Amino acid sequence: MRRWLSWTFLSVIPALAVIAALAAIGAIGMWHILIAICIAICVSGVAARLIVVRLERIRTLMTQVASLMPSRAESGVRGGFGEFAELALRLRQSYSARIEMLEHQLAKADLVIEFLPVPLLIADSDKQIVRANQAVREIFGQAGQGTALSAAIRDPSIFDAVDAALAGADGQDVELSIANGLARHFLAHVLPVRAPEGDGNAVIIALTDLTEAKRIDQTRSDFIANVSHELRTPLAALVGFIETLQGPARADVAAQERFLVLMQEQSERMSRLVGDLMSLSRVELNQHSRPSGQVDAIAGVQHVVEFMQIKAAKKSVGLRLKIGRRPAIIAGDDDEITQVIQNLLDNAIKYSPEGSNITIAVGCDRTAEGDEEVRITVRDAGEGIEPEHLPRLTERFYRVDAARSRALGGTGLGLAIVKHIVIRHGGRLTIDSVPGEGSSFAVILPAAPADNISLEE
Repeated sequence: MRRWLSWTFLSVIPALAVIAALAAIGAIGMWHILIAICIAICVSGVAARLIVVRLERIRTLMTQVASLMPSRAESGVRGGFGEFAELALRLRQSYSARIEMLEHQLAKADLVIEFLPVPLLIADSDKQIVRANQAVREIFGQAGQGTALSAAIRDPSIFDAVDAALAGADGQDVELSIANGLARHFLAHVLPVRAPEGDGNAVIIALTDLTEAKRIDQTRSDFIANVSHELRTPLAALVGFIETLQGPARADVAAQERFLVLMQEQSERMSRLVGDLMSLSRVELNQHSRPSGQVDAIAGVQHVVEFMQIKAAKKSVGLRLKIGRRPAIIAGDDDEITQVIQNLLDNAIKYSPEGSNITIAVGCDRTAEGDEEVRITVRDAGEGIEPEHLPRLTERFYRVDAARSRALGGTGLGLAIVKHIVIRHGGRLTIDSVPGEGSSFAVILPAAPADNISLEE
């Protein structure tokens, strides 16, 4: 009531002022003045009632919304509009606080998405990437916001699934392969996102890495195929020797001694073959993950040369070691780098003639681009290799002279192991050979960054 009376009084003041002016100049009489005042008060009261009813509704609504911010705010405005000013200030503070809370929650959600171990990206209806986390960028490079989906993933099957999802179909699972250095395999889960009120659709693409699983399956298949092929000959020989010892040579002591020596050779050959196959399988399983340790290449070469001296001496082969002046620290796995050096040196000793020398050089050089590289070179003075054989030397079980390789105890897997270890370390293997002059095998690996080199090394 008080609010209505206040608004009626405020509304009637202009009319009363006009009536007073007319009365002052004698334009109207007393009865007209009274009638005019009554009409002005009635009209002002009706208008004030309408205004008060609407203002009361607005105040009620603002009070309900402002209750989200229970703390009281002082507007500094007094009078009839003071309450509305106070409510407006509380509303502004309430929405500011809510917007700040939503921004904070959005930042936390972005942080969670960014560091999810699962590669995940979101594309809008125009197939533009609107969100891509760190795991995706490690696979596809800088697949950032605003980048076209086709610039990150170049697989037609993915685009078919994305088109179907944007058109209203259910999510699909699609396999894709990425040949970025090393081949990697993923299962892409393409999930549609239905936006409310027709604001446009989007798709979420989550990737599951199948590389290791496929590599295990391939390694298992290759292992079975290789073992069945390579073990057939020594197993057949052992079975034949055993049958002979059980039959015609049962009482022949000399034949028994000869067959036992041959059986031992075949058993050792199978043992070496299984050991190399296991080493190769282990390296292949880890090939897509870079090692994080540090290896002193100079100390590693010196260690391998030291324990290979005995084998070289039996064949009257000299080992010459050349060491660079600069430290040669590799970011890698110590056991695998040692195996690389040992395999190269073992091959060089096997195929070097008696009385010859093998040179092992190790050092750190700077490339034209300014990068540091560690180079390990093993050069022999053997018969050399014909050019047509060089591209296939790192294949499994490939031998230039199979009979000679088996006679020397080779399994045909040494260089394949070297190749896969070098690839895992981000390096490269080069082979140079001139028939009649010898061969040179060089392993070039990235040096560990100077800032990451441990003082213990």
